[in-house]
Amino acid sequence: MLEGPPKPDASPLDLGVHERRFRALIDNAPGAIVLVAPTGVVTFASESTRRILGLDVDAFVGSDPAHLTHPDDVGAVIALLGELLAAPGATRRATYRVRHGDGSWRWVESTITNMVDDPAVGALVFNFQDVTERRRLDATLAEALRLEAVARLAGGVAHDFNNLLSIILGCASFAVDDLAPDQPARLELAEIERAANRAAALTRQLLAISRKQILAPAPVDLHRAIGELREIIHRTLGGEIRVVEALHPTAVWMLVDRSQLDQVLLNLVVNARDAMPRGGTLTVTTATADLDDDAARALDLAPGCYGVLTIADDGVGMAPEVLARAFEPFFSTKSPDQGTGLGLSTVLGITRQSRGTVKAHSVPGRGTTFTVYLPLTDSADAGQPAQRGSPAAARQRRLLVVDDDPSIRGVCARILGSAGYAVETADGGAAALVRVAATPPVDLVLTDVLMPAMRGPDLAAHLRREHPAIKLLYMSGYADKAIGDGSPLPVGTALLAKPFDRAALLSAVHAALDAA
Repeated sequence: MLEGPPKPDASPLDLGVHERRFRALIDNAPGAIVLVAPTGVVTFASESTRRILGLDVDAFVGSDPAHLTHPDDVGAVIALLGELLAAPGATRRATYRVRHGDGSWRWVESTITNMVDDPAVGALVFNFQDVTERRRLDATLAEALRLEAVARLAGGVAHDFNNLLSIILGCASFAVDDLAPDQPARLELAEIERAANRAAALTRQLLAISRKQILAPAPVDLHRAIGELREIIHRTLGGEIRVVEALHPTAVWMLVDRSQLDQVLLNLVVNARDAMPRGGTLTVTTATADLDDDAARALDLAPGCYGVLTIADDGVGMAPEVLARAFEPFFSTKSPDQGTGLGLSTVLGITRQSRGTVKAHSVPGRGTTFTVYLPLTDSADAGQPAQRGSPAAARQRRLLVVDDDPSIRGVCARILGSAGYAVETADGGAAALVRVAATPPVDLVLTDVLMPAMRGPDLAAHLRREHPAIKLLYMSGYADKAIGDGSPLPVGTALLAKPFDRAALLSAVHAALDAA
């Protein structure tokens, strides 16, 4: 006959085993357990209190824990405990900050139960966990969502505003043409044009923040870009700031929109200048980096080869709380008349849209370093400027302007017509295909990127199949997912950014017609 399992021995000699087993469970639980008497004195603390809060458990027992609670939270915690003491057996939850043994503040989430009337306990039972990291992640997510909302708003405003500015600039130029050189109204019209151009610069910043601008990436020699901006950099910094260059021994070819790279460099230079009001040294460094999986993950980049541009100053530096918000749109420590707070957020937007990133390191009183990573390319030859022939004979060329905004079509047609081109217009992709099929051969199609029903790239695909000789020039002030997934236009694509004036439009058309 089989015997059953031995019956547990309930003798007093085994109480020590049960107590050790219970203590092991308590001390190794994910949370810490603390008993606080109604007098406010700690009567018990599990060993996990040492792990979570870095406290000496023996010294903690017998103390008043209120002194460990953050001054901003202690009032609410005391009020909660007072309410809980009046409700035997009740449970409350609270989240507050307590001081860690290393001096830092940690967020804890506590479940507190009133077991004062239980003779075996006679205390408030605190069961708490450290939720500092979780709160940090929640705050990071909330900030990202807030900035995304700001970016969407900025991008939407910039999109509509760029169309309006193109019309303003075009009509202002028409009005100037109709006035005699000595007419006083020419001065007012010139001021209108200057104001529109300043507004255009602001919308470019907004689009960079929202990462909705269309980029035309091409191989760019970073050293050449720095050299061509050297005079502007020195003029921007003034005579009290010394510039030191430590450039990579060989050319660093980046795949980037050249105009956007210039803006990144100049924005960082201006930021460094403002950080050195009494003069100092600005150091420009270039390098290359081959990032493996771990290094790329740490920078939130794809593995691969990157060009690295570093701008360092020895100015006032930034405190940690300021550095944490440095790339936030409209955040600035300057007075309102000294900047818009868009400089660094523009840099971040451009680099991220260009499949790169920017990182900042700062020490108060010692300076700040910004490090920009952008994809490398080995297509150095493609980075050389194309050799263009003489401007095309306008009267021999037929153009088709495609845009869903009738005012934009009208301005473009008038500017191009006044330059001698034969111009047709269409309000969308379908109408454009009909025009191309019904009219004499078209030399160039100038099309907006984002249009209802048929986008510019879709129209281009149709034209390349049916009319491969037609040349294409895109224009755009904003394109949300314009190329399917929001990616940049292919390398070498001709692009005219809105808003544009007469000179920019004619120059872009000449270049597109003369391109091989």
